[in-house]
Amino acid sequence: MVLAFIVLVSSFLFWFLIKLSFNQASNEEWIFRILLSSASFVILGSFIGLFCLLEDKKMSLLGLITLMIAPFFMFFGSLSWYKLGFLLLAFLFFWRGVFLFRQEKEARIKLVLAEILMKGLASVITGLVLLVSVGFYGSLYAQSLVTAEITMPRDFFDKVIDSLLMAPDTLKKLSASQGANQTKQKLAEENKEIKDSFYQQLNKYLNTTGNFFKKILPFGLATTLFFVLRFWGAILMRLSAMLAWAWFGLLRLLRLVHFRSINVEKEIIEI
Repeated sequence: MVLAFIVLVSSFLFWFLIKLSFNQASNEEWIFRILLSSASFVILGSFIGLFCLLEDKKMSLLGLITLMIAPFFMFFGSLSWYKLGFLLLAFLFFWRGVFLFRQEKEARIKLVLAEILMKGLASVITGLVLLVSVGFYGSLYAQSLVTAEITMPRDFFDKVIDSLLMAPDTLKKLSASQGANQTKQKLAEENKEIKDSFYQQLNKYLNTTGNFFKKILPFGLATTLFFVLRFWGAILMRLSAMLAWAWFGLLRLLRLVHFRSINVEKEIIEI
């Protein structure tokens, strides 16, 4: 019961930090939020691993999955059809993970905690990463990209257009078209007007032609985020397994849990 409460608190903290990391912030704040989210990810994974090591009952493991999922809806809105579909998929990953924990513990004669944790946590981490990507897709920041105006950075535009205007052939054509008596100041003013007009037309063209891409941009970013987090999660999973192993060792030291050897009858085939 105590461990279930710890898992719930860890899950609540994890989804809160994930929600916070999706808000716009400066680079320094964003990096700090990512580090906090990663730390909470490791802590949550460690308690999930410890829970699965100590529990074998299906109802308890089903309750564990509920504790992981429930806080998600507190921070990422109401249920929708696309969320329901991905939720079911995440549930399958979670259930496969906790089932692997049971299977590994029952199949092994000698328990090797590190291997059990790695096999079970792999699917659980995938389910968490999937829900994080779904949360990002539905976030205000991701959806704001659909209506956001596409603007080319002015500094980049000026560097490109100035390099073109300073080309010898370009200057020669401009000089011929403007006449020999035109002053450099007037030429510079007209060039600035041309640059401003071209810059506005270019941004207008980008927004007109980019409407389709803006509509699919949140989905594309969420998909990319899934694969990036799956790679990062594979690294953090090892830290979670190590921390879960440490929690288990602490419980053994306090004599709250222990290993017990049993005799097992096994059928073999003889000729």
